This record gives sequence, C-alpha cells and structure tokens, in this order.
Amino acid sequence: MEFQIKESFGKDGGSYSYFTVNGNETIDQLKKKAVEIVLKEWKETKNFSFILHSPQLSNPTINVAEYDSVKHCKIRKGIKFKTRWR
Repeated sequence: MEFQIKESFGKDGGSYSYFTVNGNETIDQLKKKAVEIVLKEWKETKNFSFILHSPQLSNPTINVAEYDSVKHCKIRKGIKFKTRWR
C-alpha cells in the first residue's frame, strides 16, 4: 500500500511526500511513519536556510491518503486521515 502526505504552506504552496507500507499496520503506526517522514524532510530543508532565507513552516496538520501510484491519484474509498506533525 502506498500513501501520499500533503503539507500546506498557505494559500499558494504545498508539498507531497510518499511512503509505502506492507498493509498490516494500524492507523497509529501509519501516523507515526508519516510524522517521521515530515520531520526528516523538514530537517533536510532547514539545513539549506543559510542559502536563501529561513524556510516557512507548513501547517501543523498534514493530510495522509492512500495513493495509487499507477493511476497517480488518491484512492477514493481508501484510508484517509489527518495528523499533527509538530
């Protein structure tokens, strides 16, 4: 199963991240994995702040949805949830 993480940076920006699980995880395990990915990406982004300017934090809530990588879209009746990452 593949999942898409959507972060929002206000009305004009956002980012997507993806991760794969084997299918027998609970929602709590999926939330934990999504938060770990977002924190890792934030840490990598924060390291480049000296080049341009301080990067803007995304909203504290991320949206996670089951994703079909063949059709490149979210699965309509798949698993969806919101969680806070900071």
